[in-house]
Amino acid sequence: MAEGFVADFIVLKANPLDDLAALNTLHTVVQQGTSWQVDELKARLVSLTDIEL
Repeated sequence: MAEGFVADFIVLKANPLDDLAALNTLHTVVQQGTSWQVDELKARLVSLTDIEL
């Protein structure tokens, strides 16, 4: 990867080339070099529901 480029990608638990339903098996999201487990992201979303805008 070249300097200044960002690699964003997802990690699935199954191979979508074998079965498109595997797209529903999201395990990890990598954004700007930070790895997020899906369960952690879901927990953060729950805590955001109490925020008033």
